[in-house]
Amino acid sequence: MPPAFSIPRFFSRLILVMTIVVSCTAADESTAVQDDQPASGKAVSTAELTRLLQQLDSPRFTERQQATAALLALDVESSTVLQSLHSNLNPAARQRLSPILQRLHRRWFENQLQQLQQAVSEDLAATFPDWHDFRLTTPKSDAAVQIFIELIQAEPELFTCRLFDSERLPVVLESRAKDLESHCTGSENEEFPVAQAAALMLVASNQDVQLLRGTSYYISRCFDDQRFSRLLQNGEYSYELQQLCNRWILRPRIAPDRPLLFAMQHRLSAGRDLALRVLAERRRGPRVFYAAMALGVLGDSQDLPFLESLFTDSTLIWPPGGVAEDESADSPLRLEVRDAALLAACHLRGITPEKIGLTSKPAPATLYQLNTVGFVTDEARQRSYQEYQNLLQGRKE
Repeated sequence: MPPAFSIPRFFSRLILVMTIVVSCTAADESTAVQDDQPASGKAVSTAELTRLLQQLDSPRFTERQQATAALLALDVESSTVLQSLHSNLNPAARQRLSPILQRLHRRWFENQLQQLQQAVSEDLAATFPDWHDFRLTTPKSDAAVQIFIELIQAEPELFTCRLFDSERLPVVLESRAKDLESHCTGSENEEFPVAQAAALMLVASNQDVQLLRGTSYYISRCFDDQRFSRLLQNGEYSYELQQLCNRWILRPRIAPDRPLLFAMQHRLSAGRDLALRVLAERRRGPRVFYAAMALGVLGDSQDLPFLESLFTDSTLIWPPGGVAEDESADSPLRLEVRDAALLAACHLRGITPEKIGLTSKPAPATLYQLNTVGFVTDEARQRSYQEYQNLLQGRKE
């Protein structure tokens, strides 16, 4: 006698069959998206592209599969039109198109890079959007194209977005910058990812590229790693790396503290321009002191009138909030913007701070230690400024 019919068992089997069918269908469609297409690709008209995108939204799996295969065979010449049509699709169609676009972008990028590697010519390098900026920073390099190729190879996803997916670029840039920061450990047992750092500086220094959240901080963290410093001084491409650092340091709205300290340490010319910008913007806090010291280290006599114009700026730099680190001190030192400017001017003129009664303690990275500079009273401050003027007058006579 056959077993009694069981409704729960029937539905369990039905669900299992449906699950298998759906899984197979999804796998087939995924395979259609992931299959590699011929490297050459083909160009199609805007009307044909529009038809394919509409077909991609078809309720029939076979039609969607046909559209997917056709789209994956597209030539790079179709990229601009395809990107413009992408925004007009409904959410479901955009979701289906997204992995197709990523596959196309990867193939187009690899083809373009392969052509550049085979020819190693400036004409082909110019097909990448960052070549012009890179060439401007490395005018003396005969190996510029080869170095540029190394930067591209270090960050393929970043340069793929740079070429074909500008909307996704800020997110990818932040992610890659965070990855770089994770390698800034100073560990002598690991090789520093210098090509990655240079690639990120090159792309992120373009003022048209948006920097999200911690991107600037993550990139500048390499300035804290002594391995990077050694490569900058003695590496195979130290000159090119120095120029990229100069370019990054001058990025608009960059957090200036680390770049100023690094520029002083390595005598990078961009440090002077960044220092002038920070001081002209009348910023607050330690970065103003770093900017003044950077001007003392990297500036020259032409910067003296600007520094001396700050002698009336009494904005407090240190201690923060007017509270000394040692609260038991009866008269803690106070450092104002004008005092930092006076210290930098003395350095440029070859005047020792002690000669005018300005308290200070030397420091290798910043000329002088921040919390050891300043005056106890306004009377002492005025005497120092007067001594400075007297010395200048004496030199003139």
